[in-house]
Amino acid sequence: MSARLKKLIIPMLPYLFLFVVALVIFHPALNLKPGTYLFGWDTMDQEYFIKSFFGENIRRGVFPWWNPYAMGGYPFASTIDADTFYPPVYLFALLPVTQAISWYYFIHLLLGLAGMYILCRRWFSVIPALLAAVTFMFSGLFTRILAGSFSIVPYAYLPWLMFLFLRSVAANSRRAVLRAAAATGIIGALQVTGSNPITVIYSHLALIFATAVLSVSRRSLRPVLIYISTAALIVGLSAVTTVPMLEGILNSVRSNLTYEWAASGTLRFADLRQMFLPVLWSYRPDMNDYMPFIESPWYIGILPLVLAVSGLFYGVVAVLNSLRHRGKRNTGPAVIIFGILAVFGFWMALGNQAPYDLFGLLWRSVPLFRFIRVPIKIMVLFVFGMAGLAAYATELIRNRIIRTAILFITVIELTIFARQYVIIALVPETRHDQELVATLKSSQGDYRIHPNYVKSYRLGYSWDLNAASTYRFFSTSGNTTSIPANYNDLFYALFPGTDPLFSATMNQMPWVGLDSAGMDILNVRYILVPRETELAEPHYSLVIDNPSRWFRLYRNNRAYPRFRLLSRAAVYPDRAAMRRAIETGNADLSDAVYLTERDAGALGTVADCPSASPGTVSVDDYDISRIRLKADAVCDTYLTTGETMYPGWLAAVDGKRVPMVEGNLALRTLKIPQGVHTVDMWYDPRIYRIGGAVSLVTLIVLVLLNRKLGFKGN
Repeated sequence: MSARLKKLIIPMLPYLFLFVVALVIFHPALNLKPGTYLFGWDTMDQEYFIKSFFGENIRRGVFPWWNPYAMGGYPFASTIDADTFYPPVYLFALLPVTQAISWYYFIHLLLGLAGMYILCRRWFSVIPALLAAVTFMFSGLFTRILAGSFSIVPYAYLPWLMFLFLRSVAANSRRAVLRAAAATGIIGALQVTGSNPITVIYSHLALIFATAVLSVSRRSLRPVLIYISTAALIVGLSAVTTVPMLEGILNSVRSNLTYEWAASGTLRFADLRQMFLPVLWSYRPDMNDYMPFIESPWYIGILPLVLAVSGLFYGVVAVLNSLRHRGKRNTGPAVIIFGILAVFGFWMALGNQAPYDLFGLLWRSVPLFRFIRVPIKIMVLFVFGMAGLAAYATELIRNRIIRTAILFITVIELTIFARQYVIIALVPETRHDQELVATLKSSQGDYRIHPNYVKSYRLGYSWDLNAASTYRFFSTSGNTTSIPANYNDLFYALFPGTDPLFSATMNQMPWVGLDSAGMDILNVRYILVPRETELAEPHYSLVIDNPSRWFRLYRNNRAYPRFRLLSRAAVYPDRAAMRRAIETGNADLSDAVYLTERDAGALGTVADCPSASPGTVSVDDYDISRIRLKADAVCDTYLTTGETMYPGWLAAVDGKRVPMVEGNLALRTLKIPQGVHTVDMWYDPRIYRIGGAVSLVTLIVLVLLNRKLGFKGN
């Protein structure tokens, strides 16, 4: 073999090794039989249907700004589940959803492995860096990833962000600093567009600690200035996603949470035994329970754990060495960074169970922390730090044979551990009861279905809360983190006494009593209930009773259609007064629309209609982000809908723009003059123009700076 060929091949061998390990663990998910997919609870409950909805609409040439099939509709593109501006998500438009899920995971798995290896090669030799990469990506963190929340994206980018940031700090010219910072900004923006922005906070915590360590060790503010500039660049480049997403969060049920709820899901000391005995119970995907490690990603392997603890112990020596040796292989800052992150991640994961509630302090004092829940997820920093410490301890071992043996023992241990969670199952549709689906397809019309159960009950796997978007049914519920706050207000006003935090904690609408007129107002024609639930005639009629599937389907005989003309409005001073009236039963939404004084003024008054029926409404065209109706009004009247009002929805009557307001706490309402009219409603999310303009300006500034420093940089 020629020297030149060796120079090309040998540096690629570590990446080939990581690829082979990943393939050995993950290959069942890449070789799927028809009708199967990579199973995970969150994948089954949320992501499978969300990504199916995305891919289906992109293939038919419609960008999915809005999803009308759940909760009266919600802003699909700006939810933290959709990732609509993240380039790899377009795999779901190119491939069947089952294959796209597997390849999406696998690509990011390789990305994370390569990033951790490259990061650790800054300080360590090849074998310790490989050990860190395998420990980071195939630890208990991997099982959390396979639970299906697509949380692999922020984790895969974390080591790349750290590597590029360190590179920008170490750069010795303005041009090199700019290029490294620009690369960090682009990678950081990709991380934001493909992730829940809350999980991105964990990456920036890691960067902040690294900034502090480097500033102290260098006795310079340069790392601080570089981090601030990089963070600003990330915010600017990702604004096209983050600005609409922030609007979505502020208009969702998660905008006002309690600390007690946020602190749920803390690390319990009793569960630390899983660091040594990870497989404590058997698991099958057909069990009515969550998989182990769903929120417990702290197992890193026995040997890496021993190495990491040893590395932390010898960290003091590394710090002393870092003061004397500032060469290329200076490991002092690395040990400090990894050690701090491991300790900080562990402490934060304890939440309110810690000796001092650091998580609570940050949650109450740092605005972005108020959106974080389940502190145990911050264990990603623990795993990241421990993987780096394990690499450091391995670096201290001078015998190459022992190093190699440690690497292969770790690979075998984590392969056995991780492989058991690569579970292939039948696609969710195969579980759905076909009689139920056929009944809803044939007779739903302009009405909704209400699934009156908690998703963990699963009704014998006969239905998924997010399946409505696949079958194009309209549902009162769904499984999403972005339930609109106004729709939530209406739902809880119609069914008072329900746990007010249920929808925020369970990502669905609550199980409610069905003896009120709330189902009629919400246009519910069908109600899916556990089999032990019995509803009385004549209000309800039994349609399906399926004992083997544990469910009953009832028909609501008094449901109002989703589009109605009403000649009367009840006006309240504000939303709070309106909600009290609905909660106490003093409001009759059957023959009047309820408006605040401001919204009533925007629409204008309507004269009393002499006819008992003010007119009819029919649907001419209905797509996910636009609606066309035909209204035949006997007199001036109000058009009230079952569709959620949200910033960006506009309306026109006979082609002329008209005001549309939030009636009945949450629903689109407008005024219709006497006669026959064409009514158009469409979603025009202008917030994306604001975010897009910020991203474009940031990109232009970045290009201009690069051109300028490209000629004048020294």
